[in-house]
Amino acid sequence: MAAPSGPIPAPSSAEPSAAAAIEWQRKPKTIDANLKDYAAAAKTFTWKDVEREFDWSRTGKVNVVHEAVDRHAASWRKNKVALYYTDFERRDEKYTFQELKGLTSRFAHVLKALGVSRGDRVGVFLPRTPELYIVILGINRVGAIPVPLFEAFMEQAIEDRLGDSEAVVCVTSPILKVRIPLAKLPALKRLILIGPQTVLAFAEEIRRARTVLWNGPMGVFENPLFAAGTAAVAHALAACNALTVIGGGDSASAVEQLNLADKMTHISTGGGASLEFLEGRELPGVAALMDSPGETAEKDSPPAALCSQPGPPGPRS
Repeated sequence: MAAPSGPIPAPSSAEPSAAAAIEWQRKPKTIDANLKDYAAAAKTFTWKDVEREFDWSRTGKVNVVHEAVDRHAASWRKNKVALYYTDFERRDEKYTFQELKGLTSRFAHVLKALGVSRGDRVGVFLPRTPELYIVILGINRVGAIPVPLFEAFMEQAIEDRLGDSEAVVCVTSPILKVRIPLAKLPALKRLILIGPQTVLAFAEEIRRARTVLWNGPMGVFENPLFAAGTAAVAHALAACNALTVIGGGDSASAVEQLNLADKMTHISTGGGASLEFLEGRELPGVAALMDSPGETAEKDSPPAALCSQPGPPGPRS
């Protein structure tokens, strides 16, 4: 059975929907990717030819994130669109292979920071938005096992799947969170919430705080599509009455770009070093200063320059 050849026709008047219009707009116009003759293709088709399209046929290693994203991000395809998304109302987005690599890597680092390791199960209870695919790829990137949960599942179905898999983390939204029976899931240690209501919850906690140390933006704030969370937290810090310490180059850059630097008590480009200092761990640079000839400061006392004290807004280190 042969497929018709020639130019791809525009949608007919019987297809006036927004979905049809957007699909037509995004279809390639210069090529016809349809299968011309199924019977002829079936005669010569072999799975060996398909396997050669994937790197695992040469390396012997199967890595779904590498095959789906990373190998393309490292090639001439890096700026080609890997994912289109629209809800026909508020969001109309596209992501290149390079952007997907960056986003999934960032989420993988979040999971690592939470102690998720190879073989751990991570529940994914989200609607079908770009966040769903970024999360699943990020889970695979750290070697963990995603446990997908259909967004229409109710409490019993969720308990069965998260309980049987002994998932240690579940990624969800504030709206769907209420269906997760936390008391019946002893293995579940953490929930990661994604959505605008999470921003409101963060802002309320900041409003009530007396001291806030902010280390790390809420996403790829350099991209306007992902800047809302970072901007909301920064504005909440600027409006609160707490002592606010911004730690890390990315966080410092975010408040600078938002013109909020003068609203913060203290800004430091030391990110991980600041956290280690607060934990009481020895910093190699400080230790070297303490051991330098002629140094008279007590080794048990931190240098005054590293202590954030209340004072006028805006000092930097």
